[in-house]
Amino acid sequence: MQLVCPQEIRLIFYLPNLKNYRDRAHLVGIIASRVGRALLVVSKMDEEPEVIGFEGDLEIVQVPAGKGLRFPGKTLFAASRFIENLLQKEDFNLVHDTFGHLSLLMLRRHRYPYCTFVTSHFNLAEWDFRHYFLPRYGWFKLLKNPDLRMGFWRIFMQRMAFSLADHIVLQGPGLIERLRQYIPVPRQKIHWIPNNITDCQSPDALDQTQQANSGEAIKLLVAGGAFTVGKGGDVLLDLLHRARLRGIAIQATVLGGFHVGEAFLKSRIRQLGVERSLHIIPERVSRERVDEFYKESDWLFHYTRLDGSPRTVLEALSLGLPVMGSHHPGIEVLDPEGKFVLFFDVDNLDAVLDELTASKRDGQRYQKRVVCGLNRVKEHLTSDAVSIRYIELYTQLIGEKKERRS
Repeated sequence: MQLVCPQEIRLIFYLPNLKNYRDRAHLVGIIASRVGRALLVVSKMDEEPEVIGFEGDLEIVQVPAGKGLRFPGKTLFAASRFIENLLQKEDFNLVHDTFGHLSLLMLRRHRYPYCTFVTSHFNLAEWDFRHYFLPRYGWFKLLKNPDLRMGFWRIFMQRMAFSLADHIVLQGPGLIERLRQYIPVPRQKIHWIPNNITDCQSPDALDQTQQANSGEAIKLLVAGGAFTVGKGGDVLLDLLHRARLRGIAIQATVLGGFHVGEAFLKSRIRQLGVERSLHIIPERVSRERVDEFYKESDWLFHYTRLDGSPRTVLEALSLGLPVMGSHHPGIEVLDPEGKFVLFFDVDNLDAVLDELTASKRDGQRYQKRVVCGLNRVKEHLTSDAVSIRYIELYTQLIGEKKERRS
């Protein structure tokens, strides 16, 4: 392979917007300070760059609004056309798409043989469809419900991106085989790089004698979006019910209302009699208020059956909140030894409750998890650390492209 240096990287990175992808945009800002050139293209400039805290001189441009085009049409047509115009005018050699939004551009990738096309995905829509949505709802409900029907669109966009891109980036090694189960993508085409987090509290700033939050009740936070079975809503209710039977005080706060079609959970709450243990906040709360919820809680509950991104997990860990949840590939890779993530089996809720109560009584036991999580994030998962992984990948891919063309 021909060796290239970071200064040879001339990157276009695409994001739908800035507000919902602050950490990702901050990552691109750091990459920009270490490569020859980086341009961040967004379909919606809905956040001031200063708020994100860019490093270096990252160029940010917005895709011009197209008349009569709505999302996702704006992404498919306007963004692809805009970036293609950039490729025709300037000598960028790498385009990094997210979520398959630039699939139409990648259909014409043969026009740009000097350019490498990379696509990143933070969930596998077809995995969710095959292993959760179809078994749970069936074809009739999936086709009838407009929210559930969006899953077909996501599958279509991902299949296009996975097939057309030169390389694919996923968030954990365990997701690679999941993807290859339904799309015969060459193994060497897929890479894994974990998600990043912009800010991380210093472990040294923590009081080493600090226990879990004061008060009798153990405070759980559910911050992964809408309250659904796919994200462990039923498991949480069973846990609260088991705790009530054992006389263990637990309070769970859920950020996000009920997902469409989750009448089962509402009925289950009444059936188990856990209304007083559950506080559901349906309205959208500010980023600052979310951080406050993290700091006011004892544990993040993140028992997902879906293939979603563990960004919520990173946010919690970076603010000193340990995590309890499922064996998701994107979470397991963060803590393979279970030092700060409490992985559990739904058939053994008593073991979970035993650990929660033990950590509530023993401040050092709880604090050990907190510090381990913070150290892991600070050493391996900050924007600075993850940017190195991307730059190494970019230099490898550009070197391989140069070798094939020479």
